[in-house]
Amino acid sequence: MAGVLVWFVLGYAFFATLSASFASLVSRQEEVDTVLTPPVMTVLVTCLVACYATDEPTGTLATVMSYVPPFSSMVMAVRVAATEVPLWQAGLSMAAMVAAVLAALAFGAKVYQRAVLRTGARVKLGDVVRVRQMDDLKRARRLT
Repeated sequence: MAGVLVWFVLGYAFFATLSASFASLVSRQEEVDTVLTPPVMTVLVTCLVACYATDEPTGTLATVMSYVPPFSSMVMAVRVAATEVPLWQAGLSMAAMVAAVLAALAFGAKVYQRAVLRTGARVKLGDVVRVRQMDDLKRARRLT
């Protein structure tokens, strides 16, 4: 039970951070549903893979996907509940998921920082990422 709770918290942290970073790209509430389509589709695909893993928890797909974040948040919980999983596999999967959560937090912080300061029309994710590249170029020019 405690293992499932840990996986739930890790999955929630990942998907909530990802959704919050995408939602910060919009300026009006009506635009949120279009921006949240990629995170919602990721959750749906993760759930479908976890449902498939309930039929074959020791299968190749379930084993491989239990190491790939964000799939590991749901698939590893199914594998742990349905069969014996070596501790090193669960630990490796958990470490990968923690790294993914930290990466999502860093990504979300940058997107939020750059998108919230802009007003007006919806900000595209590509524009936010390009701003980072431009900031890096400006910083490199100052150093030379």
